[in-house]
Amino acid sequence: MATFLTVLAVVLGAVMLVLVTALFRACVKDSCSRISSGESDAKIAVRKVRKTSRAATFAVRALMIALAAAALCAAAQSLYMRFTGKLFATVGALAVGSGSMSYVNDQNSLPADCTQGFAAGDLIFVERVDEDELSVYDIIAFYSPDGELIIHRIVGSLYSGGQTFYVTRGDANGRNDEWSVSYSSVVGRYTGFKIPAVGTASLFLQSWQGLAAFAVVIYIVCIYDRSARAIENAERERKKYLDAQK
Repeated sequence: MATFLTVLAVVLGAVMLVLVTALFRACVKDSCSRISSGESDAKIAVRKVRKTSRAATFAVRALMIALAAAALCAAAQSLYMRFTGKLFATVGALAVGSGSMSYVNDQNSLPADCTQGFAAGDLIFVERVDEDELSVYDIIAFYSPDGELIIHRIVGSLYSGGQTFYVTRGDANGRNDEWSVSYSSVVGRYTGFKIPAVGTASLFLQSWQGLAAFAVVIYIVCIYDRSARAIENAERERKKYLDAQK
């Protein structure tokens, strides 16, 4: 049932977008026709042609390109990590989805020089590290046995079967995680650098709903930009014609 509703919502959204686009283009075409036919001559003659600010246009386009690049990078890294379990580059950004590292539980005792945690919704940066670089109290990102990406602190280690396993715990949790983490499951170590609240947007953009919403926004901005330029060009041509008739 949930799948049917999702498909229905996507189909209805696509139909609405097509209808709105067609209506908007019809309105722009009608405006351009009125300008070309001379119905707007009185207005054009007494005012300057509308001109989109180049600085504003450049700023909007640059922002859209930056957001699109960020969304694509987030999606690419998410897919790459899902299939390989590793970072796309030496350093990568991860969105925090829970508050398990947002404060230190009274039951946990940490040295004063430990790297501070982070809150849900923050965007943190992790780096690739070799196994011999990891130590107790490092914060690591790793995959749990059920495939969930976890970001917790190493609180101990044990040696079994010829390899080292890390005991982890969230700073806000009252007990250790129920599994031990092997190095092969480690994605990276927290660098200590974070951007508050940005992770919420990153998590949204990594979902299909977020990507769809972002694509619609980009599409609307592009349609508006093309429409504004079409009306601007029509007014400019009509203004030239009226000036030539004087």
